[in-house]
Amino acid sequence: MSDVIIIGAGLGGLICGAILSREGKTVTVLEQGTAIGGAMQSFSRGRFSFTPGLHYVGSVSSDDLLGRLLDYSGLDGLPWDRTDICEEVVIDGESFMIPVGYDAFKEYLERRFPGEKAGIESYVARIREITGRLETDSIPEAFGQSAGAFLEDTFKDPLIVKVLTGAVLRMDNDLSSLSLYEYARITDSFIRGTYRLAGAPALITGRLAGIIRENGGSIFTGKRVSRIAGSSVFCSDGSEYEAGTIVSDIHPAATVALCEDMRPSYVRRISSLKDSYGVFTVFIGLKPGTVRYVNHSISIDREISIHMGVPRSGEFADTVEIMAPVENCPCERDGDYRDWKEKNTERCLSIAESRIPGLREGIEMVFSSSPLTWKQFTGCAGAFGIRKDWKSPLVTVLSPRTPKANLFLTGQSVGLHGMLGVAMSALRTSGTILGKDLYSYI
Repeated sequence: MSDVIIIGAGLGGLICGAILSREGKTVTVLEQGTAIGGAMQSFSRGRFSFTPGLHYVGSVSSDDLLGRLLDYSGLDGLPWDRTDICEEVVIDGESFMIPVGYDAFKEYLERRFPGEKAGIESYVARIREITGRLETDSIPEAFGQSAGAFLEDTFKDPLIVKVLTGAVLRMDNDLSSLSLYEYARITDSFIRGTYRLAGAPALITGRLAGIIRENGGSIFTGKRVSRIAGSSVFCSDGSEYEAGTIVSDIHPAATVALCEDMRPSYVRRISSLKDSYGVFTVFIGLKPGTVRYVNHSISIDREISIHMGVPRSGEFADTVEIMAPVENCPCERDGDYRDWKEKNTERCLSIAESRIPGLREGIEMVFSSSPLTWKQFTGCAGAFGIRKDWKSPLVTVLSPRTPKANLFLTGQSVGLHGMLGVAMSALRTSGTILGKDLYSYI
């Protein structure tokens, strides 16, 4: 019998496992797939390697929140490469090269939008005010405030609003539901610094798995959980595991569906919550020496985001990933699905070529994935888990606790998404289990 069973070996589950095992808990991690990492897995096609779940992250400096979270989780000293700018946002053919650092960020926007100096001052001050404190035991007030209303009230020129929300795949940019807290916390992290991992995500997941095992824990793959009853977790292969505490890193709706003894009203609440939009991705392997590497991400007209893999050597890119948000996707892999993928691939390539001339001629290999692919590997078709709605934060922002006293939640549906959000969620979940405010340790 273990102290803690963790269902799902995604980033959130592994960080929880590493923290709890270092605190003396015996941890068992159960992963349904053949490899750990969840969305943070790389894969290869021919001579090309792709990492669809980890393109770039916010500041990993030890002075900033994400860096402190990673250091505390045992992920210090990883090889991060800083990008040359924060993000390139293209609106109607005009490029905005958003710089890193608040001073440079502010100066750049004031130069591009001289009539918005007062608004820019107010914008920066409000973002820094929200992110300058950590509410660890309650829902931050800004979770109940609208990001869209804040931006519209702050600026007169709609173009600057488009620029400041143009990084389309950094967050679920549905301004009708996006909370000011979610917008501010993620925006702040990227303004402070933007980084790519110089290597495969296994550098991260392998480090966390090593911490768990070094402290007496175990990780099992090929273990699809089929039922949770009391302190027991049952798998579809007939195996059974028992622990005083159970942590679920899978989607909350999938979690409550496994429980025999969960309060019906909680099941209805979780099952009724909407997920964020899904992502369609075009994976491109390039002919050698055809497309120059761009050391930052490019978002175009809030329709696509372009990411180039860090090249093995030289100034030319090896791979490109084009990602597009999609709300609706065919439910079955039939002829309509194939047609839908072909049309979306062509649309993504056409938009990307407006910024990267010659991209199509440089293609050696191209294929795509859809929200159905995400659902197959992560159990959720939405890229950012449950959609948090500023109009109903008490319903859509979940606590790590559940009505089942020994069952806790973690992952991107609890709090924020992305590496920052998942690390924050894991720290909060672990602290709740341990009865400690772990934020005071970072």
